[in-house]
Amino acid sequence: MNKLKTLALVGALTAVGTFYSHAQNLVADGDFTANASAFVTAPGLINVPTGSWPNNPAAIAGWTVSPYGGTDIGVNGTGAGSGYNVFGPYYDGGHTYAFVKTSGSAIYQFVALSPNTTYALEFDAAGRPSGDASTFSVRFGDPFDTFWSSGSVAADYFAFTHYSYTFTTPGSLAMPTIQLWNDSSSLGDTTVNFANVSLIALPQPARATLVSDNFSTADANNDLNANLATRQGGNLATTGYYWGCFPPDAIGITNNAIMLSSVRTDYETPSQVILNQNLFSYEVSNSFRVECDVNITTGSASPSSWAAVSVCGGAELSGLTEGFHILIQPYGDYCIYNLFDGGTAVGVTMVYSTNNHHVVIDVSNNVARVNVNRMAVPFAMGTYSHTITSAATGATNYVSFRLYANTGATPSIATFDNLVVSTAPVTTPAPTLVNPAYNLGIGTASFQFNSVAQGFYVLESKTSLTDPTWTKVANIAGTGGVQTVSFPSASPTAFFRLRVPVP
Repeated sequence: MNKLKTLALVGALTAVGTFYSHAQNLVADGDFTANASAFVTAPGLINVPTGSWPNNPAAIAGWTVSPYGGTDIGVNGTGAGSGYNVFGPYYDGGHTYAFVKTSGSAIYQFVALSPNTTYALEFDAAGRPSGDASTFSVRFGDPFDTFWSSGSVAADYFAFTHYSYTFTTPGSLAMPTIQLWNDSSSLGDTTVNFANVSLIALPQPARATLVSDNFSTADANNDLNANLATRQGGNLATTGYYWGCFPPDAIGITNNAIMLSSVRTDYETPSQVILNQNLFSYEVSNSFRVECDVNITTGSASPSSWAAVSVCGGAELSGLTEGFHILIQPYGDYCIYNLFDGGTAVGVTMVYSTNNHHVVIDVSNNVARVNVNRMAVPFAMGTYSHTITSAATGATNYVSFRLYANTGATPSIATFDNLVVSTAPVTTPAPTLVNPAYNLGIGTASFQFNSVAQGFYVLESKTSLTDPTWTKVANIAGTGGVQTVSFPSASPTAFFRLRVPVP
């Protein structure tokens, strides 16, 4: 009996990072020393309202007083011009610190945070012994919501306590701020004090690129599928990766970007290109990201002119009836971003018009977040996330990616460039190949292995273990659970391995 011999050699998909102890502190004046020496008049309060403490600054350098609270805020401690420890704990330990005296008050500043990034936050905090019981919190948020908070913490009035946290930002950010709050329940003297506030970005795990395309090459007929090997990248780049164009005469490549033009007024039949009918499988628990640069020009500010970036189901569609879409529509001095889930509008925002749009669509646990030019696009007032209704829980949802252009009576041109479809790192354990078989009648070999959903494997073979190299047979996308692999094999005796490529 002929048997197929198997050999499993797998390279793990890993992310290796180094912690930099001298990484840049993203908080300006986190030690509150920048203008501390100018607080010369005790008890160290800011000069607000003007004239109340005329010899002191009107603000702590780099920080703004929240409009929702009082102005009993200032600087005390070793570096303060007054040298007083009026509002601090029994033992200030040589700290220079900002104090926030009144419950419901806060100071904040804008910080340059990146989406989907992990940060380390450290600070010292204390209460005031002569006051009432006090609590505090440190929060990070956009204008309408808070995406991370330390929660209310009781302040120690004897000495400063050091606190350390890590947190990860969401997929989209609008105007992120760090906020130092007095959360005390009492309305009396509930002073809280903050010192040595530090925020650094931690090394990030590499994302696995599924497909990337910079559209740098095409043939004379503007065939988007010509010369793919010279420009494509990612783990799925050679697994039937192709572009479909509808209609073909509206598609081209110019300045190394896809160009779509259209004079169609029918919303359901815009010019479009499609990246694979079933690009990859998506479970609701998975996460992936789509990034693309979009430019749109139009002869008039017609409401029916738009460009779109779309994450869709696998079915061939004539219009925006399935999946998740962002439409970019120039309109006079403004640009309107419309968000759709299937054919239903779920959000709209208006910004000053620009011809350059870097679109990022993040989907994690079936929740989508969108930002354009690093600005979060809200789905509703104060809501920067949306649960996708067109994905089925517990099912395999096949994903394709589409670019659209549509116009009114005046032709418009949309260009798309620098496409990257990526997924969060997937830890793929070494698979065990079982149940090898060879069908002599049709000349096919097969085996089974336990796959990981969104895991990627490269099947390779050789006819003898003494051969110096392995030959690639196929790329295999993991579906989760036991997976059967079947492929042509001229010989009933061969050696095979599954390898996980490192992105």
